[in-house]
Amino acid sequence: MLIRAFRLRKFIESYPSANLIATTVAPLPHTTLKFSFFRGIHMADSKPETKNGSKKGAPSFVTPEYIELQRQKKAEKMAKKAALKQFMPQQDQPRAFNTDFIKRDMLTLPNFAPFDENKSPVNIKVMTYNVLAQTNIRRSMFPHSGEALKWKNRSKVLENEFKFYAPDIGCMQEVDAEFIPSFYKPLMESMGFDLVFQAAEGKTHGILIFWRNSLFKNLKIDVIHYDDHHELPGRMNTKNIGSCVTLERADNPSRGIFLATTHLFWHPYGSYERLRQGAILVKEVKAIAEAHQDWPVIIAGDFNTEPFDTNYPAMTTKPFSICQRATDIIERSMNYVFGESELEGKEEAEYQSPAKQSENDTESDVSTPTSITSASTPSKKRILHVQNEFVPHYSSFYEQHKQNPRLVSLYSYGYKHVDPENAKNTFEHPAFTNWANTYQGHLDYIFVMDRNSGTEKTVNEVVDGIKLKSLLRIPHSNEMKEAEPLEGRYPSDHVALMASIQLI
Repeated sequence: MLIRAFRLRKFIESYPSANLIATTVAPLPHTTLKFSFFRGIHMADSKPETKNGSKKGAPSFVTPEYIELQRQKKAEKMAKKAALKQFMPQQDQPRAFNTDFIKRDMLTLPNFAPFDENKSPVNIKVMTYNVLAQTNIRRSMFPHSGEALKWKNRSKVLENEFKFYAPDIGCMQEVDAEFIPSFYKPLMESMGFDLVFQAAEGKTHGILIFWRNSLFKNLKIDVIHYDDHHELPGRMNTKNIGSCVTLERADNPSRGIFLATTHLFWHPYGSYERLRQGAILVKEVKAIAEAHQDWPVIIAGDFNTEPFDTNYPAMTTKPFSICQRATDIIERSMNYVFGESELEGKEEAEYQSPAKQSENDTESDVSTPTSITSASTPSKKRILHVQNEFVPHYSSFYEQHKQNPRLVSLYSYGYKHVDPENAKNTFEHPAFTNWANTYQGHLDYIFVMDRNSGTEKTVNEVVDGIKLKSLLRIPHSNEMKEAEPLEGRYPSDHVALMASIQLI
């Protein structure tokens, strides 16, 4: 009991407010100790004591000046800490992605002579660009690309490229359908373009044509479905299409152009399909262009065709001529048996074309169809006979090509004059337009249709109504690194092609 009373006394001494409690709380019934025992203690001015006997509380020297000095010291300490933090590595903050790209020059052809002013010429830049579909990307296909593969990064670089090169009309391939409303359409419209997008049924990406609406007005859109073309039957469906727009000039409605694009079958052994699709494309675009027989025709896109592949000489030589090397390639393609999964196009960059060689190789170095072994077939795949039992001979495609007008590649026509070091090959093209992990080659083209091959052309006039002024520079092979895309370089595994032309 005495111990309890002692503790209570110490509590009251420490806390003055306890004096009020002591006078109001009645003693416990079982105790005989009276609270009057504490009434003589003066507690109002008492303060708690420390172990050494000193009173707790603010010391006498704590003045407003002292308080202000302490605040200043604290502020100085925090400022030093903040300054030190600036020099410490910020490991938690990710590094910003470099959205810059390698800028290329337009190379002007020497001695350009423009059309007469009385013909109302107009100068435009035409581009073609395979922008690499996001749905086609597999990390195994792009082992060096890292963050450059992410759409949030690639899209910014693509936007910067479009704004820098500023084409007037153009075509794109491997355009993701899901990004049309969120990226391509708002970007193009903000730059003053109208556009049309087409994709084959069941495909997540397609082809896009755009034009500056201050220069051209769209009159008509045509879609070419290769799989549904029964006049020139093939052996299987590939879900490839072509598209053509009829564009009327804003300054002169009596004049205009036809602009077509396509993305032909991708497979390394697909020369047979590409030969057929190329024949259909030119045939159908020629028919569309009959509506205005004196308007220029431009066909640009990713033809997945090297200059030595059979489809290229079939489209560009008149009189029609196919060398033995191209014949070996088409024979080998016709004898190839496709597996079902190979038609999906998802593993495009994993296989290197058996036809890919140095352009200086002789025809005798090309393997014949009989030399193809099982090693040429993609491994770990069950080969299924998915093509038709009856396979039309490729000679039927030759016949159609013979009837078609000749196409002229603008880069083949002019690049040897502006960058001869990068056109030292039989076909006078740059060495590549595609720089992937396992394949590098020239696959993209800007063609113009020679509708009147017999007429005499003026200086720089490639075909009637089109003169070539300059070409966008293509990198040399020794300027390239690992497979594109790479940060700070190119946003696709293809590079854009662009030509500055004059139209009448």
